[in-house]
Amino acid sequence: RDEDANERILGSEWFKAYPVPFISAFTVVINPQQTARASLVLHNTAGQTVFVKYIDVQSGVYQRISFNNLSSLGSGIYWLTYNDGKNSKILRLVKQ
Repeated sequence: RDEDANERILGSEWFKAYPVPFISAFTVVINPQQTARASLVLHNTAGQTVFVKYIDVQSGVYQRISFNNLSSLGSGIYWLTYNDGKNSKILRLVKQ
């Protein structure tokens, strides 16, 4: 079941990305804490916004969001921020 796979990926977290490190794409798994319009913003270490995605999330309904075609990004550390207006979390990602 997809829900079981999502639970295995997330463990005790509600927001996680894989694979880390990534080469040209990564996937985010979310178990939203509330129903809202959320943003996913990818920043480089200089603080510049590299990519933005807006998604509608529903409390307790798992979502997988893919970030593809990122091979043009330089290797290094990136920060992915989730914000739904009430909950926010930042993940550290590494691009090979």
